[in-house]
Amino acid sequence: MTDTRDANGTPEPLLSEERLRAVRDRDPQAMEQFFGVYYDRVFGYLLRLVDRRSLAEDLTQEVFLRLHRALDRLDPKRDPAPWVFTVASNLLRDYWRSSEHHRRDKVTDVDFLRETAGDGKEDRLEGLAREESEACLRRMLERLAENDRQLVMLRSYAGLDSGALATALDISREAVRQRFSRALKKLGELYRKFCEPEGRSR
Repeated sequence: MTDTRDANGTPEPLLSEERLRAVRDRDPQAMEQFFGVYYDRVFGYLLRLVDRRSLAEDLTQEVFLRLHRALDRLDPKRDPAPWVFTVASNLLRDYWRSSEHHRRDKVTDVDFLRETAGDGKEDRLEGLAREESEACLRRMLERLAENDRQLVMLRSYAGLDSGALATALDISREAVRQRFSRALKKLGELYRKFCEPEGRSR
């Protein structure tokens, strides 16, 4: 299922208000459709931020357990995407703060080695350098203030537009744009300081 947009170019919810009411009422078929619509999107979002397939799968399952427990909070009149990805972002924040994350970050991941081996189109060393750069960018994302980190994640990784973010964060679209611009600037400064060869940090 793909996103559609209204006359103003704003993405429309992937499920109708009637269907979302059924989801909130825990209708089995509606819930299955809801999870089917968002599962791959949430998994892809988390995979980009943790870069470990098995971990992304575990986190995605936990996201949907949390969503399942909180379905009574679902507002059928609003696009559920900001809610879904905010739950995913909060879980990721909790993971990044955990001791498990710091243990995992010190070991080599089998999926990482397999994926960076390449498919013949890219030299292995180039692939390793690219993955290392992306991993450092994710670590710099963790260094942002929590509000800035969430905004960058929801905008750049989850793909939510300014309107959806304004609704989710209860601020104006202009405030979203200003905060996002400042957060990106800060992220760029951190990346240049810690991730570029002359200043790379572990």
